[in-house]
Amino acid sequence: MMSHNAHWPRVWPDTERLAAGLLILFAFSAWSLTGLANVALALLAALFVHDLPRHWPQLRRDPGLWLLFAVLLVTSLLALLAIWRFPATAIQQIDAIGSWNAPFLFVIIAWWLRADLRLMHQVLLAALLGLTLGILRKLDLSQLDAVLHGDRYDHAGTAILGLGFLISIAMLGLFLYRERLLTLSPWRWFGGLIWTLLILFFAALLLVMQARGAMFGLMLAGIAAVRVNAGHLPFRGRWRLPFVLLTLLLATTTLLWMSRERLTHDLNALVQTTEGASVRYDSSLGTRLNLYRVGLNVFAARPLIGWGPGSSATKLIIPARLLAVAPADLEQAPAWSHLHSIPLELLVRFGLVGAAIGVLLLILLIRAWRHLDTSRADPMLADFLRLIAILTLWFSVYDFRLVNLDLRFFLILFLGILYSFSLFAPDPAFPEAQPS
Repeated sequence: MMSHNAHWPRVWPDTERLAAGLLILFAFSAWSLTGLANVALALLAALFVHDLPRHWPQLRRDPGLWLLFAVLLVTSLLALLAIWRFPATAIQQIDAIGSWNAPFLFVIIAWWLRADLRLMHQVLLAALLGLTLGILRKLDLSQLDAVLHGDRYDHAGTAILGLGFLISIAMLGLFLYRERLLTLSPWRWFGGLIWTLLILFFAALLLVMQARGAMFGLMLAGIAAVRVNAGHLPFRGRWRLPFVLLTLLLATTTLLWMSRERLTHDLNALVQTTEGASVRYDSSLGTRLNLYRVGLNVFAARPLIGWGPGSSATKLIIPARLLAVAPADLEQAPAWSHLHSIPLELLVRFGLVGAAIGVLLLILLIRAWRHLDTSRADPMLADFLRLIAILTLWFSVYDFRLVNLDLRFFLILFLGILYSFSLFAPDPAFPEAQPS
């Protein structure tokens, strides 16, 4: 167990062990048994609240905790204001308060992780196992014949974009932690076999789901890994670096070939845009271009504080004709559940106030990265978190699942791991309390 900083009073050992078990349980069940994950998260929150008075002298100086309180206050006030303006949306506004605040519970995860590298690795391994179990539980082999004939695999109703994003992160972790994972088995050949099967399984899922965004994200992460810090990558020979990139390029090319009809529709939509023609909603790219335009128009109509946390542009604002839009948008936009963009949804619902909160969060995370780099506790984990950030930023551009459990749990876990290094940064007054 990692040593604690001397200026942080220790909690009861039994409580600490219980919290560690709940962290592992939460990570394992987040994408396989979501009900159990919610229970584990609620218990961690209850333990945190119980622990809060004992550590308030230290926690009261933590900006992450105050950001959590500020987001809860701002979201609640904007929800009440939206209810006053649009009483019929009361249920949506109240429900959205919890959904938008849930990702900021990463402070609780960070608190119980204690910047403990061993516990973090256990949590990451539990997340990998849980995600794999969740996918296997919903595997639908009856679609095999349709997939072989070129149809897109539908993973038991699970959102393709969200699942593809999680799989891409799992594959990234498998590549980076390959050598460490192989040591988990007393027989290296057996560990290598399991590792190879997982890589092939996840890669096959990305292909049959035609998850182009996730595959492009992996390409971006691979290029960034080689350019930024190739020396930390766990490959014994320099020849393996171009081999990995070549493999990703081959997989991406294969995926594009499998989804060539959808790609043709997207290219046609792009050509229409460059020629000044009206873009239709009948392609993936065309839909996104239209939704982005609609989102910017909705934001421009109320730029300061937005329309309210529960005010969906496609499901509420456009259908209710709260804003004048083109006939095509009025007909087609309500068919989509969101704007396929986290930044746009943030601007629409919270305006510039939401953008300010996003900037504050970014500052906190950059500060946490600096603490992690300064401590040099685990360069590989630092690289892994950076590459995850690249995948997350890329994902946020083309999809919006912030209020869905899959992305919500991911953000709580990912941000919690990163922020733990800031929450438990060594105090200059206690240089001997560096993490072991």
